[in-house]
Amino acid sequence: MEQRLNSVELELSQAKVECDVQAKEKDEVKEEIEHTFFQLNEVQEELESVFHADQIKQNYIDELEQRLNSVEVELARVNVDLDVQVKEKDKAKEEIDHKFFQLNQLQEELETVFHSDQAKKNHIEELRQHLNSVEVELARVKVEFDSQVKQKEEVNEEAELTLLQLHQVQEELERSFLESRVQGDLLRQHNTHALAMRQAIANLIVRCV
Repeated sequence: MEQRLNSVELELSQAKVECDVQAKEKDEVKEEIEHTFFQLNEVQEELESVFHADQIKQNYIDELEQRLNSVEVELARVNVDLDVQVKEKDKAKEEIDHKFFQLNQLQEELETVFHSDQAKKNHIEELRQHLNSVEVELARVKVEFDSQVKQKEEVNEEAELTLLQLHQVQEELERSFLESRVQGDLLRQHNTHALAMRQAIANLIVRCV
């Protein structure tokens, strides 16, 4: 009878030790679960912050694309205006060259008249002075015209460079937009995974309690 009592006491002692071990393990599991919940909350906050930043970035990209389209339309209109002005300048240059040709012919005729009729010398001299004055004016106009043509060419080159830069910006915006869409898909996957983990941990806590 005493042996049996000792055996029962030994079993009770072993059961108590095992119960204490299980209680300790349960506390450790509970602490680990709470720590995991804390980490999940931090991850969730980070994911929400990334999603909000992507939304702001997407709105900014949309705004830039609209501005880019507007600038491209304006540049196209400016290029058309420049082409028209260049054509008008070319026509004016042809007229100036033609006037120079006519003036040269007139000067030759005046010199011929001067040599053939000495009596008309004074009148011819007046015409020569007038001719020189006109030539000076035409030379000034030609210089001004050449300067304007050069300025128009510089403006056209600058417009083409700006259009090229805008196309490069548009390509970068499109690439950023595609990257933002990929990040959005990853965010949704992380949210789904986080919810699944939270549910699994909640179920584990229920079983351990």
